[in-house]
Amino acid sequence: MKDTRTAAVEQDFPAWMVWVSGRGEYWGAVRRDPSSSQPATVIADSEKDLREALAAQPSAGDLNR
Repeated sequence: MKDTRTAAVEQDFPAWMVWVSGRGEYWGAVRRDPSSSQPATVIADSEKDLREALAAQPSAGDLNR
């Protein structure tokens, strides 16, 4: 599901497409560049956890790396 919260995370981490489960139990992100050699997905229990996980990823917010 997409909403204003997922849009805010995507704005902060443009290299990722973000979703939240229908009941808000899980958050996830998929790397926009499928040819990247970096991990393609991240799953978390909350928006805070997802943001922390994305920030820890190599080239977390940059589409050019």
